[in-house]
Amino acid sequence: MQRLPRLLGFLILCVYSTLGSAADFAASVSALVSQEEFRGAHWGICIASPVNDAVIFNLNADKCFIPASTIKLLTSAAALDSFGPDYRFETAFFAANELDSSGTLWGDLIIRGSGDPSFCQRQNGNHLPVAFLQIADSLAARGLRRLCGRLNGDERAWQREPVCPSWEIGDVGEDWLPVSGALSLGKQDARESSDLFIVQETTVGSAGPSPTVFFLSEFRKALLDAGISIPGCESQNEAHGEPLLLYVHQSELLCNIIKQMNTESDNFIAEQLGYALGGGSRARGLEKIRAFLADAGLDTSQIKLADASGLSRKDFVTPAQIVRLLTTMHRHRFGSCYIESLAGMGEGTLEERKLTNVRAKTGTLSNVSALSGYLSAPSGNTFAFSIICNHFLGNVDEIRRVQDEICESLSEHAEVLLQIKPTEFETNRR
Repeated sequence: MQRLPRLLGFLILCVYSTLGSAADFAASVSALVSQEEFRGAHWGICIASPVNDAVIFNLNADKCFIPASTIKLLTSAAALDSFGPDYRFETAFFAANELDSSGTLWGDLIIRGSGDPSFCQRQNGNHLPVAFLQIADSLAARGLRRLCGRLNGDERAWQREPVCPSWEIGDVGEDWLPVSGALSLGKQDARESSDLFIVQETTVGSAGPSPTVFFLSEFRKALLDAGISIPGCESQNEAHGEPLLLYVHQSELLCNIIKQMNTESDNFIAEQLGYALGGGSRARGLEKIRAFLADAGLDTSQIKLADASGLSRKDFVTPAQIVRLLTTMHRHRFGSCYIESLAGMGEGTLEERKLTNVRAKTGTLSNVSALSGYLSAPSGNTFAFSIICNHFLGNVDEIRRVQDEICESLSEHAEVLLQIKPTEFETNRR
């Protein structure tokens, strides 16, 4: 019988130790976000365990915040769920007529796009897209030596729309502001025009210059680089019948494309994926993302989407809903691709941050900073977290410092915090 009081005493000590450690963690977070320099800022934090759905910490977690680029977490999850990690975009190349014996195409070279977002990758000395050089070499290998016709860009698979109306007008024309299209490198150039180019398009509203013209201009350089001449001669033959398929280019795997998007916070890829989800329409793409989120168990009444990239200040989401998505994707059949797509320490947008055992998506706009993702504790247990700060007036580096210190404190208290019983989140398995 003497053992019972000792056992009870031990259990009580363990309980108080757990509560004390949890209180220490809460106190450390509270002290960090309550510093005088942040007195006008609005903080939202939610931390949970994807394993047992326990909510570890909650500060304004059900309040709406501008999430900036952490919206890409929603876009990439919907794209993976809809298309799968092995999906590839296809771009088809057609000849208006058969090549003659000298390898001359008397007629247009037709390029039919499907919105491949990976064309924007440039990794060579002359700064042309890597895929363009590969395609040009493939066309040359199929006998094309000379083009006596136009480069004909067929972008009709997608609607060409004006840029998102809630993007900041001062950003128009900047490199980070993407221009989407079935054939696009992410931007348009109103100065680009030539009788060598023709665009087949479906426009909605005042869409401005087509990104396809710039696409064709850059592709022309790749053809010349591959030794295919484009003398500007007029075609002597009308096109007869259906165009002849010369080559189909496949993008890299969607899993790799999403890795590029989330690690580097690539706005163009995000917007392209949004359009792809909607079959070429921004509005339908956002509807598809919302439908996925609802199906995954999120409360979409607490989410407002204006774009797929997070550039808009009319995007709103709560930290709790972001964490709910993260816990769902942790169990998702494509969860490993999703988690690995997020930047780790020394990678992409986390390159300058000392975040060990963290994979996360950053988000930054003026007076907005967010960090959401996963933290692996020393024992191997995982936490999902979202830390968002809006309306701060100081240096964003100070906000990032606090986000990093919260993650460090979470790692230190991880094992005890995991003993908190599950609350709030229901298990969602897809």
